[in-house]
Amino acid sequence: MPYIIKDIRPDLYTYLAKHSLIDKWHKAESLLANDLSHPSLHFKKIVLKGTAFYSFQLDKKYRGICAVHGNIIEVIVITAHYQ
Repeated sequence: MPYIIKDIRPDLYTYLAKHSLIDKWHKAESLLANDLSHPSLHFKKIVLKGTAFYSFQLDKKYRGICAVHGNIIEVIVITAHYQ
């Protein structure tokens, strides 16, 4: 099932630009829209207090956290990968 990726907030886009991640975001965005199981995404479920969020990898250092509502994916945050 193809997914619709909501436009990311301006502050997230600024973060991507500051860390030179625009191209990596566009690749991840395409993969999120078409194939959540793609190995380079490392897409996985995170449950916090009964609410499901998902994480995906932009590269080895940066990850994104998103919510999935039906076929719509909303990116909530993009941050350095936790260790």
